[in-house]
Amino acid sequence: MILITGEKHVGKTTLLKYVLPYLTGEVYGVISESFDIGYWAEDIVTGERMVLASTEPGGIKVRGYYFRPKALRFVEKALEREGDLLIYDEIGHLEIEGHLDLFSHLHDRSILIVKESVLDAFLEQVEQYRIFTVTRENRDTVLNDLLALCDDLL
Repeated sequence: MILITGEKHVGKTTLLKYVLPYLTGEVYGVISESFDIGYWAEDIVTGERMVLASTEPGGIKVRGYYFRPKALRFVEKALEREGDLLIYDEIGHLEIEGHLDLFSHLHDRSILIVKESVLDAFLEQVEQYRIFTVTRENRDTVLNDLLALCDDLL
């Protein structure tokens, strides 16, 4: 299991999106991206996306965002697929607090982005992992390092 972490808006998702075309085998899971008032969730297999959370009321409130129940079912469906490599972007308070059952889907061949704010809580629930920290200083030069770690998974 590879964990990618780093400060907010440092480029974790961007790096993961650069890595995706290089991965072999059947890749499945979810990529999340922010927009002005919330987050999108995109199913890697189908390319379908929907609003996962926003600051507009409605749904499950976690911190400053409201997570849409329909979008949570959408994410769970993407996690239930079978494949060689699970991608999940991004583990935060929603998952740590148990509002989304992520942990039953995790396995050794997973690449996960984990918010720094929940990293310690996440590490308490998993056993084997390698952490890859993205910083402003290394974000433009770490693609090959991350790909080398990915080769170890497959």
